[in-house]
Amino acid sequence: MASRCVQDQVEQYSSLASVRDSTDRGLEADLLELAWDEYRGWALRARSLQAEARRWNSLAMGAAVLAALFGAAAGQAPSGSWLGRVLAFAAAVAAGLTAVLGRDMLDARRRAGWIRARATAEAIKSECFRFAAGLEDYGREGAGAALRTRLEELAAPALREGLTPLADPARDEDPHRPSRPMQVDWYIAHRLREQRDYYAAGQRRHERTVARSPAITLGLAITAVILGAAGSAFGISGFGPWIGVITTVGTLVVAQGSMERSQFLAATYGAMVPRLSRIAARYADDLINLVAFTEDLLAAEHGGWAEP
Repeated sequence: MASRCVQDQVEQYSSLASVRDSTDRGLEADLLELAWDEYRGWALRARSLQAEARRWNSLAMGAAVLAALFGAAAGQAPSGSWLGRVLAFAAAVAAGLTAVLGRDMLDARRRAGWIRARATAEAIKSECFRFAAGLEDYGREGAGAALRTRLEELAAPALREGLTPLADPARDEDPHRPSRPMQVDWYIAHRLREQRDYYAAGQRRHERTVARSPAITLGLAITAVILGAAGSAFGISGFGPWIGVITTVGTLVVAQGSMERSQFLAATYGAMVPRLSRIAARYADDLINLVAFTEDLLAAEHGGWAEP
């Protein structure tokens, strides 16, 4: 009889423990989902700010080109004519807009905003994978509390700068969101390889920019030389203003291309590809080290964006 009571108590305890473990897993899954939605919100904020910055840049450069074109055309119009006055007015307006928009374009805070938001998003995303793998504090009791504390720490710098995430919940099942526990094969396919492909594509994109910008500027420079030589040889003074337009466009192409930055990013992205491949090959059967080394590498690259 006593043995039967003990057995009943053991079964009851095991049942309660199973329910408690199931509840804990459910809470952890909910917390991971909320953390992933927070990452998505910061990523959406970063894309929004980046698109806004690019839009202002394009407007400023477009205004500069129009100012040069209208100015050159005004110089070609008959002196004192109605067309000449209209073109001169348009050139003055475009030049004024260039100064206003250019000041906004050069505002470092606009660029810093989207960079900070993106760095925050990537840091939270990385923490989601660490949590799913059970790294360090996330592999012990109180993992949920540790994740909540860490998320607050990661978001604090952006919040102090007046940034907030946008609402972008994953309404349907997000195939990129990790689950806890996480499998090695899933992590390699959905995180490591995707990041490796991203850096490989980025390397190619920036290398094309590095190759394209000099070709465009060289072509514009040759055109300007030809116009200058033709104007001098044949006495055509009307070519002079258009040489200024070509010079302006060439300068803007160089500024837009950001040659040095593209070269730096091409080299940085190129270095990330083999490093990620080596991690995948070395820790293909070791989830803890695979996630730890991958996320540390990505965190070091992402953290560099927010450096002053």
